[in-house]
Amino acid sequence: MLWKYRIPTVWKNDNEKSHWRNIYTFCMEEERDINSISYDIDITSYKEGLYLYGEEEMKEVKEVFKEKGYFIEKETMEIFVPESFNKSECLEWLKVAIKEIFEDDTEIQLIKGDEADFVGTNQDSVATMVCNEIIKKIENKIKNI
Repeated sequence: MLWKYRIPTVWKNDNEKSHWRNIYTFCMEEERDINSISYDIDITSYKEGLYLYGEEEMKEVKEVFKEKGYFIEKETMEIFVPESFNKSECLEWLKVAIKEIFEDDTEIQLIKGDEADFVGTNQDSVATMVCNEIIKKIENKIKNI
């Protein structure tokens, strides 16, 4: 399956390591219209993100992590990975997350999208859009001072 993605945060260079990124994505093979949504998948390094879980939950998480080498929280669309990652590693983890979250047995192919592909398609992109508008208004006011 072909999936379009967008990483809304800036990556200084492709080798820069990160411990967390959110990625917007949608399946290109689904029919899309103005009301279509995208999914906001978080990729988080195990060392940074598991503070969210209590002691009891951590036992299960650690067992799954030991077995698979990663842990996916399907409900929140988050994958916890062994360590910080660069951009290409991030995209490989995105493929793993898509396969498991959407139970997709096909080969996952990714194509890079741009901001226009994702505007208003998920809560995070809506918040970003609103913030960008506010920033533009402030910048215009500053120019006029």
